[in-house]
Amino acid sequence: MTHVHEDIGAYVLGALDEDGTRRVAAHLKDCTDCAAAHAELAGLPALLDMAVATGASDEEPLPPAIEERILDRFAREREPEPPKRRRWRRRLALAVPSALAGAAVAAAALTVGFGFKQETPRPPSQYRLVMKPIGPAHNASARAGLRTTEEGTVVRLWVNNLPGGPQDVYEVFCDAKGWSASAGTFRVDAKGNGYVILTSAVKRGQYESLRIVRRAHFPSGQIEDYDILGAKLN
Repeated sequence: MTHVHEDIGAYVLGALDEDGTRRVAAHLKDCTDCAAAHAELAGLPALLDMAVATGASDEEPLPPAIEERILDRFAREREPEPPKRRRWRRRLALAVPSALAGAAVAAAALTVGFGFKQETPRPPSQYRLVMKPIGPAHNASARAGLRTTEEGTVVRLWVNNLPGGPQDVYEVFCDAKGWSASAGTFRVDAKGNGYVILTSAVKRGQYESLRIVRRAHFPSGQIEDYDILGAKLN
C-alpha cells in the first residue's frame, strides 16, 4: 500500500479517489508531520492554475487532458529515488517545482497550438471567477474554477477569512432565475480558510451566478443561513 506521505500531493490536487481521500484526511488529523507537509502544499493548486493561465485566457477552452498531464508529471517526479533514506519532505520539495515547470510548458504549448480563432465559437470548458462579499461588511474572499463535464460542473474553490468557524457549514449554489442548484457543502479551518472540490449537476449556460451561503450554528441550537459571497458569470 502506498504510504500516506506519498499521497499528500495528490490529495492537495484532488487527484485521489474517494477511499484515498478519506484515508489521507483521517491520517492528517493524527500525524503532525503530514499535516505540516499538507499546509506547505496547500497553495499548489492555485499555483498550477496561475501557471496554466499564463498561456490561456478565460475566453479559450483548455484541452481536457491538460490537468491529467500535469498530475501525471507530478506523480512521476514524486517517485522515490535512492538512497531510500531520503526524506519524503525532500522528495516533495523537488516535485513541486517540476510540476510547476510542467504546467508552464503545457501553457506555452497551449499558446502556440490554440492561438487561432475557431470558426464556430463554443463556451469554454474551464472558467475562473472571483467572488465578492454579499450583505454585512466582512473581509471574506473566494476564487472559483469552474470546469464543465458531461455530468455537470466541477467547482474548485479557494476561500479565505470566511465569517463563522469550524462549527459552521458552508454551501455553494449555482443560481438562475427562479431556482438554485446546490454544488455541495464544506467546512473551513479556525481562520476561515479552505480549499474544496465540489460537483454540481448543472452545466455552465444553465445557471447565471455562483453563491456561498453560511449555515450558522448558534449555542441555543438555532441555525440560520446567510449569503456571504457571490459572483455572476459573464
